[in-house]
Amino acid sequence: MRGPGWADKTSMAKSVGKKKERRTADLSVKDIAREMAISENTVKRLLRVGSLPGYRAGKLWRTTRAWLDAFCERGGVSA
Repeated sequence: MRGPGWADKTSMAKSVGKKKERRTADLSVKDIAREMAISENTVKRLLRVGSLPGYRAGKLWRTTRAWLDAFCERGGVSA
């Protein structure tokens, strides 16, 4: 008999897999720099000062596709 707190291992594996998919869908500094044709240092500065929304995953900066698209629609980086 299953007691309280028991979870189906297959459902847990599926939810963990979804989280990993979401993380890999986020963009790294290198991805953003390549896509916007700017330096990685410029991307880091934009993230650090909050001009480009993002979050830290340990020492690495990440942003989502939606946040990057919104940033570019607002004008992005002036040349």
